[in-house]
Amino acid sequence: MNNFEYYNPVRVLFGAGELKRIGEEAKKLGKNICLVSYKELNFLQPLMDKIERLLKEEGLNVFTFYEAEPNPEITTIALGADYCRTVQADVVIGVGGGSAMDAAKAIAAGVYYEGDLWNMVFSRHDHIDAVPPVKSLPTMMIPTLPATGSEMNNCAVVSNAALKEKSYIWSTCLYPKTSIIDPELTLTLPPYQTACAAADTISHVLEIYLNGEEDSDLQHYFQEGVMRTVIDNIGKVLKDPSDISARSHLQWAATCAINGWASPGDAWTPIHQVGLYLLRVTKYSMELRWLY
Repeated sequence: MNNFEYYNPVRVLFGAGELKRIGEEAKKLGKNICLVSYKELNFLQPLMDKIERLLKEEGLNVFTFYEAEPNPEITTIALGADYCRTVQADVVIGVGGGSAMDAAKAIAAGVYYEGDLWNMVFSRHDHIDAVPPVKSLPTMMIPTLPATGSEMNNCAVVSNAALKEKSYIWSTCLYPKTSIIDPELTLTLPPYQTACAAADTISHVLEIYLNGEEDSDLQHYFQEGVMRTVIDNIGKVLKDPSDISARSHLQWAATCAINGWASPGDAWTPIHQVGLYLLRVTKYSMELRWLY
């Protein structure tokens, strides 16, 4: 087993109905709250209205930056950081899927970052010229999609349309202070998005499961457990979208898939002579088959 160093300071409040605690938890972090979510809220609008109400009931000042797009643009991150400085936000809360949460993390770090925010990014995975942020506003994450696991890790994926690049920011300061993981927020997900999210969860552990490292017993059992949990519950949810128990298992599996628990001690080596999983996502189902 390889040597490793592990650190994850995120406080997690998990369970159906836990969203009700967002006001009291945010109040512990600051007074001026910047809510970050998507440019097109659509069906998230009632949720955002509820969150704003819960925050204001605790006497908090609420400012909204609903401008995040899929694979958030670095120009959007810069605008969000400027907005937080203007309203003197002292807490940033990301609500939505991975793009909204990653935008919130990047914005919170961008508030203190000097110079071009793209310099925070490990561009092209070559680690050249990247200067990761070292300070961030405290953040909270409220995931509405069980997929990316951004609610419990120190990574944020961003894009740069001008350079035609998509990469990531990786820094200890990006860890959220608190994440409220409420499976009830996933009950309205359509079948296709539910299936895609399950595939995303599996992909996160599959890429380290098939890494050529044999001496990782506990990690491999953990990875298998995450994948098995998804396989066991995705069918239940697609059959009965209101199955909160199955939704909860999918939500927690997504978080655990990429919060570091599955990877300590693993070497990220190329895959050689291993089987591959075939994931086939259709509108109403997800099929997982082992190919030799």
